[in-house]
Amino acid sequence: MDAALATNLTQPATHSYNSPLVWASSTLTALLLLAPIPPAWAETCRGLQDLQEIKSRCTLLDLSNNNLSSLSQDIFQGLNNLQELNLSNNNLSSLPQSIFQGLNNLQTLDLDNNNLNSLPQDIFQGLNNLQVLYLDENNLSSLPQDIFQGLNNLQELDLDENNLSSLPPGIFQGLNNLQVLRL
Repeated sequence: MDAALATNLTQPATHSYNSPLVWASSTLTALLLLAPIPPAWAETCRGLQDLQEIKSRCTLLDLSNNNLSSLSQDIFQGLNNLQELNLSNNNLSSLPQSIFQGLNNLQTLDLDNNNLNSLPQDIFQGLNNLQVLYLDENNLSSLPQDIFQGLNNLQELDLDENNLSSLPPGIFQGLNNLQVLRL
């Protein structure tokens, strides 16, 4: 089976598998959700154990272009191996403070083209492996002074096309590996 798997999860299953998530989970590393998983489809699975298996192996999660307006604080819980998270082109105006907690392997975070007005001070805390952060095309008018503290591996930061008129002194302090900064 290919590493990439495309399945239409928007329609109820027309036939039953012996647990579709188990046979896919041995190679599945990317999960692209284009719509919520309907209950009729979920019933063909053996249970949450299969979903936990997928969550533990997933390295890429693309939730872009889904018109999402809010996310729960624990939505990414259990995605410990996640390396790339794409939340771009949604309608997010705010994010819970600890939404990215536990995503220690995250390298790329794409939040561009949303309606983010502000970000909590510690939202990126613990993302020590983050290398690329896209925050462009939002409505950010200010940023907390220590928002990027601890992002020692950050190489690319895009803040372009926001409403930022000024930035706190020293906001980029400690970003020693930063190679690209778009304002």
